[in-house]
Amino acid sequence: MLYGERTAVVVRAGCNGVEALFLILAGVLAVPATWAVRGRALVCYLPLLFALNLLRVVGLLYVLARFPEQMSLAHDQIAQGIMVAAVMLLWLRHLGRVTPAR
Repeated sequence: MLYGERTAVVVRAGCNGVEALFLILAGVLAVPATWAVRGRALVCYLPLLFALNLLRVVGLLYVLARFPEQMSLAHDQIAQGIMVAAVMLLWLRHLGRVTPAR
């Protein structure tokens, strides 16, 4: 739970970024590649998505404090879209770098 001067925010399941982490994990593991390539990708991508989600939460807190009437748009469309796009771009990057497992 995050507290502000006039509000408290609960980061619930679904807003904690775990889905994005599992999605990139599944995407990386589904592509035929060596385990070393998969491991390097996950070591880079998982912390990056975790950090991006923290920035997303901070950004949403800013929107809530400054523009509360825009919170629904920011949360449901913009912030969620950024996370989906980030997962897709990281996965496409991984696809361009893989060497098929032998």
